[in-house]
Amino acid sequence: ATRVSTAMVSQFGMSEVVGLVNYDAEQYERLSTEGKRAVENEVRVINELSNLRVMKLLTEHREELDRLAKALVEYETLDKNEIERAIKGLPIERDDVSK
Repeated sequence: ATRVSTAMVSQFGMSEVVGLVNYDAEQYERLSTEGKRAVENEVRVINELSNLRVMKLLTEHREELDRLAKALVEYETLDKNEIERAIKGLPIERDDVSK
């Protein structure tokens, strides 16, 4: 996560604080202490906000996650349709492959 958010801030200009920049590794090393601190602070903010968002989503969708986990324990692998059925609490219908 840190690597991705660092690239977002230092290479893809995805920070209003740091601005539209593209620092390669050498340019980043030549940044001032304040410049590096700004990048690091923005990276931390992105990671913290992302973590909060993920925790909220996991909490809000706990029942669906539990149903999916149960189906995975039972079947080990699921295709897209089976995942959708498991999340909705519907039975998973499979043909008996051993016949």
